[in-house]
Amino acid sequence: MSSKPTAYPFHQVDVFTDTAYFGNPVAVVNCLDTSLPLPSQEQMQRFARWTNLSETTFLLPPSRGAEADYRLKIFTPVEELPFAGHPTLGSCYSFLRHLGDERCSSLLKSRGGKLVQECAIGMVPLQVSPDASEVRFLAPEFVRYEPVDAATVERITRALCLDPADILDAQHIDNGPHWIGIKLPSAQHVLDINPTNPGCDVASVRDLFFGFIGPYPDGVNADGEKLANEVRAFVFADIGEDPVTGSLNAGFAKWLEATGDSPATEYVNSQGTAIGRKGRISVKINRTPSSDKSEIWIGGSCTVCIDGQVHI
Repeated sequence: MSSKPTAYPFHQVDVFTDTAYFGNPVAVVNCLDTSLPLPSQEQMQRFARWTNLSETTFLLPPSRGAEADYRLKIFTPVEELPFAGHPTLGSCYSFLRHLGDERCSSLLKSRGGKLVQECAIGMVPLQVSPDASEVRFLAPEFVRYEPVDAATVERITRALCLDPADILDAQHIDNGPHWIGIKLPSAQHVLDINPTNPGCDVASVRDLFFGFIGPYPDGVNADGEKLANEVRAFVFADIGEDPVTGSLNAGFAKWLEATGDSPATEYVNSQGTAIGRKGRISVKINRTPSSDKSEIWIGGSCTVCIDGQVHI
């Protein structure tokens, strides 16, 4: 007979939206109560596979000596990730909601809204709005940043039935997840990608994480909303199309900044439009004259959709 499962506080948080069910959900299991046993790696992965969301996370006590508010483990249905963007924002939001309004307000006031997340890539600085409705993370440094070889670009182009002439540039923008970033001429080119086209062969690129970005003409969409770019992300080995992706937007923002192509020091990207979502990703760039590196912060609104307990 199996041992009795342990009950943990749980949130399912919608990220990069202030309207529930229009962003990207993350399942967050709170394991910060040290009187409870920590789930094993196998239990965490099994639960992530069961939720079948793009990511499931576990809030854990920070490692001994780590100057962090919590440690985060991030799982897709098939593997653990060293870092991911929307799980980082949603997990921070869940952490604060579990504190309760009074403790949350006190903590944010004492820290000036600054928190720190520990995860496999190291310490990730966070910035939270005074009402805790919006969270930003500091875009991590690239693990790999270099042009993509022509053969890989051709694989992606053929797999998604794209016109090779529309590929303006392709770069490895790996910041934990192994993203390949591809620039297209416009937001409409991004929206027009149709992986269900009978001529497409998405099975041939199941080993790749890749995404597309294209600018909105004059910085506005068809509804007149001020938006810089449309973004789409694909991971066919796992989740197919990801609704809204913080790590990919962070990679794109760092790439654009490095090449002098950032549309502004503050702008908003759209993601999820093609699959009925309305993700809004805020990009803020802090440039300092004394440094050749810019701080890039990726943020958005969060909202809890499910609040309760899970038994693991």
